[in-house]
Amino acid sequence: MTKAFYICLSHYYFMVSSRAFFKSEDWGYMEAHLSPAIRRYLREEEDFILQYAGSVDALVDVGCGEGRIVDLLLRSRENKRIFGIDISELSVKRCREKYRGKVNISLQDARFASFEDSSMDAAVFSFNLLGNLNPEDRAALIQEARRYLKPAGFIVGSVYAKNAAPFQVECYKDYLGFNVPFVDRKFVHFRTPRGNEIISERFGKKELEEIMRRRHFYPQVEKKDFSLFYSARKV
Repeated sequence: MTKAFYICLSHYYFMVSSRAFFKSEDWGYMEAHLSPAIRRYLREEEDFILQYAGSVDALVDVGCGEGRIVDLLLRSRENKRIFGIDISELSVKRCREKYRGKVNISLQDARFASFEDSSMDAAVFSFNLLGNLNPEDRAALIQEARRYLKPAGFIVGSVYAKNAAPFQVECYKDYLGFNVPFVDRKFVHFRTPRGNEIISERFGKKELEEIMRRRHFYPQVEKKDFSLFYSARKV
């Protein structure tokens, strides 16, 4: 198999497999078995999210999983309206059990969210959410957030930076037991024990800023170690 053919195959998986990955993997297991470097990145991400979104009133955690960010926000302030959406039935079930009566958790495709227009102050896109989507789904996700965010609303989250590949590979292979058949300057292709395959994309600062501006958001991007933290306000 030539490298050129393998790149084409990898991009095919990138286009079709992310939803299966998000729907069927056990996110609780994965979060419990992350590498120390990735755990450090997530702690830094949590501090960044609290800095920007800790005091807003109405917020949606997009791809909430089992509630890592939900829990963070609940502990930061009372009487906040927090919503969590995910396409994984297992994650939604577990998150509802944890936060019943405190948070509105629902099974939703974030490209077609049920929120009313201009109803949210902020949307959280954590843990490389944008990097795990193909370009079409990523654009649809951002555009949908623009619809339900208030005029001064914003997106806050993080993605992997260009230098993240060694840390991703270490985590995927050594800690999660994934197969990592291909890595290049922009993508890491991995296969989970359940058979799901996905391409995880990495970004440069200017590239991420352009993605946001194209969808009418004004971004502020901060690089730290191997990640990019961003806050992007609706314009």
